[in-house]
Amino acid sequence: MALGVLALYFGGLLSIVRSDLTGGMKLVWLAFAVMAPFFGSLLWFLVGRRDAQRRAGIA
Repeated sequence: MALGVLALYFGGLLSIVRSDLTGGMKLVWLAFAVMAPFFGSLLWFLVGRRDAQRRAGIA
């Protein structure tokens, strides 16, 4: 269980850093993931990542 949470957390951080988001939005997501590791990473994978991919397609 704890290993899965750690994998989600570090996977989320890595995914946020590698995303095509601008610096400001990337910083917001990173701050949220650090302050609320489980929920921040989970929300990134459910909402943020999809939004980042959509924004990259627009640009």
